Amino acid sequence: MKIGRISLTALVVWLAALAAAVYTSNAQDASMDRMRVVSAARTLMPRPIGLKADPAPAETYRRIANDLTATNPKVDFLATPTGLIVRASDAGEYVAWMLAVTTAIAQASQYRWSIKELCAGTQCPSAPLSADLVAHQIQTEIK
Repeated sequence: MKIGRISLTALVVWLAALAAAVYTSNAQDASMDRMRVVSAARTLMPRPIGLKADPAPAETYRRIANDLTATNPKVDFLATPTGLIVRASDAGEYVAWMLAVTTAIAQASQYRWSIKELCAGTQCPSAPLSADLVAHQIQTEIK
């Protein structure tokens, strides 16, 4: 009777070990399947895009100022290394000044333009109408 009980106990232990091994194997397979799904999902996720603003070269501002000075005698164009200043000394030349600002921006449409400083009126320190424009080339980079 004792040998039968020991045999039965050994059989139960072996069956439990076999059941644990099968369960572990199934759990590992399920885990590997989840890892494959996550890996596939990561490849489908869009990668973040970074934007970088490179300033326009000083030559761009000089070229625009030279081109527009001849066609707009009532408006002054001053090219600086970091921007373009468009000024009108007479407040009555508002339309010509605005046209000159938009034309300057259109001359280099490959750049993203921003207004660093804008002043229109008699309280302006340099001229009644003045706009300081800055251009940047936008570059995209995938991170």
